[in-house]
Amino acid sequence: MKALLRGRVKVDKNWAALYRAALDFFRTFPGLISILLIKILLFLLYISNTMSKNRTVFLVDDDTDDQDFFKSALQTIDNSAFLLSAFNGEHALELINGGNVDPDIVFLDLNMPRMNGAELLVELRRMESFDLIPIILYSTSSERSAIIECMQLGANDYLVKPNKFETLIVEIRTVMDKYLK
Repeated sequence: MKALLRGRVKVDKNWAALYRAALDFFRTFPGLISILLIKILLFLLYISNTMSKNRTVFLVDDDTDDQDFFKSALQTIDNSAFLLSAFNGEHALELINGGNVDPDIVFLDLNMPRMNGAELLVELRRMESFDLIPIILYSTSSERSAIIECMQLGANDYLVKPNKFETLIVEIRTVMDKYLK
């Protein structure tokens, strides 16, 4: 509820308009009924956001086969999730700076041309809008030094890309349950 009050929860435009109207009503007619109305709206908004599963997942990976593999696993886990993809770090920044990306969680491949996952991670962590968004490195590299470096740069987690589809489903589900509940 505190995140909602601080504006850190993504809200539907209709709910936002209703909330603004309730605040205007409260300012015009301060009193117990207005306070009660705002509390009810906040509660409904909070419930709506916690129950809504329409998650936006942002995947940055240069390998289209890996993107398709990830998309299939995500659809198996949650077919209401929206997957947005970029093919490298520069492309991801273009989408973000263009206002086309508002993810709930980000998965970054580590080894990409032009701007790799670690470089993009640094750029994302510099952006205030990505302060609270989980960023997961998702790579074929299982080198301990790479994992430690990414965690020190601000990654929330690190997944080694599995070869089996069932394993990928379990890993994505585990990460999403951990960071999006």
